[in-house]
Amino acid sequence: MRDTRAAPSYFKFTLCHTAPSDPNLAYHLIQSFAPGEVSAAEAHKIGIKLADRSRYSYIVSTHTDKEHIHNHILFCAADNIDNKKYHDCKKSYWNIRHISDELTSYMGMEQEQAQEKNHDKKPSL
Repeated sequence: MRDTRAAPSYFKFTLCHTAPSDPNLAYHLIQSFAPGEVSAAEAHKIGIKLADRSRYSYIVSTHTDKEHIHNHILFCAADNIDNKKYHDCKKSYWNIRHISDELTSYMGMEQEQAQEKNHDKKPSL
């Protein structure tokens, strides 16, 4: 979600179409990176790409207050398509972790390729 000010409205609208039996309104995910692994901008981009792969409204906030950069991803407990609630379990966790690692690896490869491409170019006068 690009406009975080709209998040409460999106969350509320989606949640009003679900059964009220489940008290969870949102989930909080922390996506951490090793020190020096990514810049804050890259971490934020990875967090958005991760959240975009879901069916849930979300907010991504990138923090640099620790020695490692990390994202806080808050996502609505109900999806935007079927209004079904998120099922929080180990399988879901490992799926998110796998996608996160895949995106981080892909971003690293893109960066290396760009650096190699720029390195191969001869300086112009």
